[in-house]
Amino acid sequence: MTKRARRLVEIGLVARRVDDRDRRVAHLSLTERGREFIMRLVPEQLEYETALLAGLPAEKERELADLLGELLLMLEGRLGGMLG
Repeated sequence: MTKRARRLVEIGLVARRVDDRDRRVAHLSLTERGREFIMRLVPEQLEYETALLAGLPAEKERELADLLGELLLMLEGRLGGMLG
């Protein structure tokens, strides 16, 4: 995660601020350039995903949604367990 965050800072999409109370903690926020990038990227990504799924029969689409829902529940459970 640190390498990815560092790269986003390097290319100007994210700003990093060290926490005043705990120097091990870094707060990340989008820069103006980062916001502009996201505003361009999200519609393109949604259009791509819509086109990708357009050829999927309705039954398979429901099956995929169910499987992804199960995966999300497992991931949330794992993360919850890690947080204590």
